[in-house]
Amino acid sequence: MKENLIYIYFFYFFVYAFLGWIIEVAYHAITCGKFINRGFLAGTVCPIYGFGSVVIIYLLEPLKDNLLLLFAGSAIFCTMLEYFAGLFLDKVFHKKWWDYSDVPFNIGGYVCVQFAIYWGIGGILLIRDIHSLIEKITLFFSLKVIIIFCIIFFIVIMIDTLASIQSVLKFNKKLEILSKLQNDIYEISDFIGENVSDNTLLIAEKAGPVVDEISEKKRYISDEIEGGKKAIKTNIDKYKNEKVEFISEFKKEKIIKMQKLIKEREEILKKQYFGERRIIKLSPKIKEIKYAEIFDEIKERYNKK
Repeated sequence: MKENLIYIYFFYFFVYAFLGWIIEVAYHAITCGKFINRGFLAGTVCPIYGFGSVVIIYLLEPLKDNLLLLFAGSAIFCTMLEYFAGLFLDKVFHKKWWDYSDVPFNIGGYVCVQFAIYWGIGGILLIRDIHSLIEKITLFFSLKVIIIFCIIFFIVIMIDTLASIQSVLKFNKKLEILSKLQNDIYEISDFIGENVSDNTLLIAEKAGPVVDEISEKKRYISDEIEGGKKAIKTNIDKYKNEKVEFISEFKKEKIIKMQKLIKEREEILKKQYFGERRIIKLSPKIKEIKYAEIFDEIKERYNKK
């Protein structure tokens, strides 16, 4: 009998995971004006809704006649679940699939008072109205059918989970490579810029003493001014011949290397795949934590299509 109850709760989990996905899609269709495939998985389920609903049903159904406790229990539990789920996805995959940072009274952008109220109201509707209907629908199926259903959907969700994790990890690897290339390009660019600056100052320093000498002597002998000018030119030319020629050659190598890095970076950016598209295109509110600059550049490329 206890095993039968486990299968039934598994069945509830899949049903509410699907209904949660519908709610998310409907909500964002209204607020954003377009279809958004919400959630970490590619399929039509949001497991966090399934898990939250099953726990609320199991723990809070005995409180169905006490609206205050039912509201408070649902709001607190769902908010905690949402917080730890968001924190987990952030720390493991460096991304925020939802962000309440612009909503008043939020904690780290993972949860906020506004949605805590929604979860409280949702818990009341779930226990007092929705679940009774789901229970009646469940009675139409034999235990054997429910078990087969659970096994099939468990396999499907596991495949979806593994594929989604692989897509995110592959995308993160791409972001990491692009970030490293960009840092290498910045380092070479900074080196060339500093090199030009330093050598300009060195040339000025070499020529400086001659300029000072001319300034002193030009009061008395105008001929020496012309001689001083020649001395400056000779001094600068000598420095260029001995030092700048070598530095220019070295700088040329750096420029060639930088051009190769830029080309390599562009080629990696052009390579796109379905998992990447789903992460960016179908989840427009997702935020990258670790490689935000590169992520925004890729996102902009997709938006231009």
